[in-house]
Formats: sequence, structure tokens, C-alpha cells
Amino acid sequence: DVHDRLSSVFRDLPEFPPRPSASSMVGQLFSGSAAAAAVTARERAFQRYFDLLCDRSDVMGTQVIQVALAVTPPEPVCFLKVRGWLPSAIGRGLSAIVEVRAEGQVEGSSGITEGYRVIASMVFDSASPTATEDSREHLGPIADFLVPSLASQTQVKVEWLKPGAEVELQVSAANAVGESPPVAIRVPVPT
Repeated sequence: DVHDRLSSVFRDLPEFPPRPSASSMVGQLFSGSAAAAAVTARERAFQRYFDLLCDRSDVMGTQVIQVALAVTPPEPVCFLKVRGWLPSAIGRGLSAIVEVRAEGQVEGSSGITEGYRVIASMVFDSASPTATEDSREHLGPIADFLVPSLASQTQVKVEWLKPGAEVELQVSAANAVGESPPVAIRVPVPT
């Protein structure tokens, strides 16, 4: 039961609408107008309960509630581009300003994007003459972080990038249910 699972984490949830007793349900079956009024009252109670849950971003961000609402992992990122470079706030590196857009962010979509997982890696060349094309390079992780998606288009700042290096930026759209497959680009960091 969703309410019971949420209650194990959140102590201050609204009260779940009480279930009618079996005797009251039997009586309502034989009384047409009373049955309609009981159904209407129960619908209103559930709507109040659900409205109060929806006002709680901490509750709505849980996997339990998102699965109950049939939310699915988001579609992959449809646009990923470095829009500019700035000096890093710390150190001598540069920061990439990366524009990210999620696919499928339309009303009624079940794969909403709540944030992006960004993995930045330096690309290193293997100096071995016997290395195959697939093994001539390897990635050295620089950063792995999550940023909130504030709109269908988000700018992400990736810091501490070494001037002159080649960097792979890999981005996945994410929500409480899961992550999309990653989309990656490689860019040279200016010198």
C-alpha cells in the first residue's frame, strides 16, 4: 500500500481517507441516492488527500509515489552542446557551459525529467603501438554529479577542465524511477 510505504519514511503525511465499513457499503447498495452521495464524499476525500500529497515536493520526488503514478524513466537527452567557456572558480582550469534539452517533456508524458546526471571524463591516448583502434584510448573520470532540471532546457556548468585536453561529457536524464540511456559528446578544452 502506497500510503503505508510513504508513512514509514514521512511521519507528517495527511490522514488517508478511512475505508467505509462493510455494513455501510451494503446499506448504500440498496439506497441509490445515498450510494451516490457516499461515492461523491469518498472521491472528495481522496482528492483532498492527493492534493495535500502533491503539495509536498519531498513526497512527490520519491520512487514510491512516482511508480504509483505510472511515471517511467525519461527519454534520452535530445540536445547536448557546449555553449561557452569560463575560467574555473577554483584552480587554473576552465568551466564548460553545457546546454541540455530533454526529449519528451510534453503534457501527459510519463517520463518526466527531474534532473540530469553529468559525467565528465578526460580522454587519454594509449601510446602502445600494438593497441587496437578500440583500445587506443581510455577515459579518466573528472566529475560525476546530478543537477536539477528547472525547465525543458537547462544549462550545466562543468568545472575543473584542463586546457588543451579532450573531454567526454556524458549526460542522462533522470527521475526517481530511473535514468535514460546516456548521450555523450567529445570536445577539446580551449587553451
